[in-house]
Amino acid sequence: MDGTSFDFSDWENAQPQNVSNCGAVVIQGEKWISADCDKQKPFVCLIHVPTEISPQPSTTTVTTTTTTKITTTISHVKACLPLWSHNPSTSFCYKVFDNMNWLDAE
Repeated sequence: MDGTSFDFSDWENAQPQNVSNCGAVVIQGEKWISADCDKQKPFVCLIHVPTEISPQPSTTTVTTTTTTKITTTISHVKACLPLWSHNPSTSFCYKVFDNMNWLDAE
C-alpha cells in the first residue's frame, strides 16, 4: 500500500459489496468482485528477477611467436527461482499457487 487513493472502476455489476477487504477476478468477464479473504483460491504471484549473477571473466593466454592475451567475459545472467517462469517483456518472474487464502498468498 503506497497511500494513494483507490480509484479502480472495472468491477462486475453490483460490486464491490463492501463485505470484505479482498477482491478476485472473474476470468470469463474480466471483471473484479468482492471476495472473502479467507476463501481458498489460486493466486498468480510476481517477483522481480533475482539479483544478477556476475560470472568471473575467463582469461586465456596463448603463446605463439608473440604473447596474446584473450579475455572472454560472460554477460550477466538473470534467472528465476525454480518453478517460476520468466517473462522477458516485463522482467518479472511469475508462479501460480493453488488453494491459498489471501494472507498465505501475500
